[in-house]
Amino acid sequence: MIVALFSASTSAVKISYRPPEGSVPWHLPISVPDFEEVGSHPVNYFVPDFGVDSDIINATNAISQSEKVLKKNLHASFKADKPTVATPRNYFVPDFGVDHDIMATTSSIS
Repeated sequence: MIVALFSASTSAVKISYRPPEGSVPWHLPISVPDFEEVGSHPVNYFVPDFGVDSDIINATNAISQSEKVLKKNLHASFKADKPTVATPRNYFVPDFGVDHDIMATTSSIS
């Protein structure tokens, strides 16, 4: 019979935007994250507008062609539709007793 013993040491590491002190030669200690320092990063810079992406243009064209072929307007809606058939209420739910897995787990715990 062979018995194996595994031992592992764990430690917690604080997540930060810079490497841990002493791990790299260019490490600089920080007191406040860079994004909280005023003037540490550029703001109000020019962002070019290259127009609509070609994938969006192609998808829009494909949808309009499909609508013409199907003679139906396609649309997406995230609203829940009202059920067309009334949902049955107070219906009978059979009770088959305790599941075998639940009994096995309860037995193992006790």
